[in-house]
Amino acid sequence: MSKDEEERNLYVVYVVAGAVLVLLLAFIIKLAASGSGPGGKRDVILLLGPCGGGKTALFHRLRDGPTKVDTVTSMKETLETFPLFDEDAATVSVLDFPGHERLRSQVSQFYPIAKKLVFVVDATTIGDAAQVRKAAEFLYDIFVHPKLHDNGIPLLVACSKADMSSAATPANIQTILEAELTRASLETHDDDESIPLGRENVPFAFDVDAPCEVVFEGYSIHSADAIAPLLDFILQE
Repeated sequence: MSKDEEERNLYVVYVVAGAVLVLLLAFIIKLAASGSGPGGKRDVILLLGPCGGGKTALFHRLRDGPTKVDTVTSMKETLETFPLFDEDAATVSVLDFPGHERLRSQVSQFYPIAKKLVFVVDATTIGDAAQVRKAAEFLYDIFVHPKLHDNGIPLLVACSKADMSSAATPANIQTILEAELTRASLETHDDDESIPLGRENVPFAFDVDAPCEVVFEGYSIHSADAIAPLLDFILQE
C-alpha cells in the first residue's frame, strides 16, 4: 500500500470516528435533557409565581421553619438541597425562581430537572385585576411550553396567607384564574413552538385543559398544620 493510500485510509478512519463521537455526544445530551441519564435526574421542586406572592418566604419556611425572614425581590434563582424543617427525614432540592416578568422566558430551562412545580400566589391580593393578570399570564406561559408537555410535571397552585381573613379560598382562586386564562387564550398570539391552550370557544378549565395535573391548596407559613398540604404534595411520589 502506497503512502498516499495509507493517508487516505487514515483520514477516513478519523472522519468515521469523529462522526461516531458526535452522535454519541448528542445521545448523551438528549438523555440528560429528558431526565433519563446522569445529571438529568428530575428531583427539583421548582417554586414559581409572580413577584410578591410568597415564594422566597416559602423557601425559607421549608428550610428553616416558622422564623421571621425579611425577603427582597431577587433577579437570580436560588437552588439548595436541605432536609425539610417539618420532615427532617426527607431531603429535597428546591429552586426559588424569580418572579420578575423579564426573567419568565428563562424558567423553561429548569423543566427537565423538575419533579414538581409549586406556583405561589398571594391569596389576599389575587382578587386585584393586575395581580390576577400577572399570575394567569405566567401560568399561560408555563402551560403552552413544549417542555412542560414533554415532562408532564405536576403543578400545585399554592395560595399563601390562607390564615388571613381577607384571603380568597383555593376554589375561588381557581375560578378567578380560569376566567383570566380563558381571556389569555383568546388574546395571546403564540409563536410556532408554543402548544395551543384550551378548547375553541369553551371557557378554560384546569381539570380538562391544563397539560399537567393541577391542584389548589391554601397554606400559611406560620404553623406546621397550615403548611402540611404543601408538604404532602412535595413528598408524594
